[in-house]
Amino acid sequence: MKSLILKITLILLTCVLAVWAFNATTSSKQGNDLVPPRNRLRWHAAEAKKEGKQRVVIATDIAEYGGSASDIDQASSFYTIVMAEPVEKRTYEFDDNRLQTWYRFRILERLTEVKPPACWGCFDITPPLDMPFDYSSEFLVPRAGGTITLDGVQVEEKEPSFPEFQEGQKYLLFVELYPNGIGSTAGGPLGVFEVESNEHLKPLQPEANLIGNGMNAKFQNSLKNLKQKLSNR
Repeated sequence: MKSLILKITLILLTCVLAVWAFNATTSSKQGNDLVPPRNRLRWHAAEAKKEGKQRVVIATDIAEYGGSASDIDQASSFYTIVMAEPVEKRTYEFDDNRLQTWYRFRILERLTEVKPPACWGCFDITPPLDMPFDYSSEFLVPRAGGTITLDGVQVEEKEPSFPEFQEGQKYLLFVELYPNGIGSTAGGPLGVFEVESNEHLKPLQPEANLIGNGMNAKFQNSLKNLKQKLSNR
């Protein structure tokens, strides 16, 4: 008798869990289906406004970044290495579904000579006309996401794996510099390190990766050690 009751209880519990899972999946699917294929940004702003919110945060599409390296030695051979800081940023509607933010970087120090990009024609984006810069000492870096105001609502599009650059923060960058003044960092966030006050290099992407691991193993995340190694080449 106890065995029969236990079986019935397990069957009922299984049914309840199945119904809950179906409802949760259906609800999630319906929620995703509500977002229109076009005018996504304004849709989110309108929905936030209905709820009395003045700000909404949405995720960017999954970004794919070109370039990287098999190890830190290859990265330092293929990429131009500079210490630079962002001094200006501007966000634009890339289309009605996406934002794009351009950062103007000022070069503080070149740790290597400027190296030609591996693929000259692989980066054909045109810099914004209303963001002039000095080709001799500055470059622009485009990034997915950013923040703009639409119909009185602040819409922020964030890329979780690639934090925003902060003005006034010094960065060490493994970067490809193109003739039109655009820079592309190695593997997106992988080729970016914050330069802390004690010249410690803090990877912008803390998860294990070949460039970050090599920087720690060979140079102990020290800007001084890296400079010394590069100067002895």
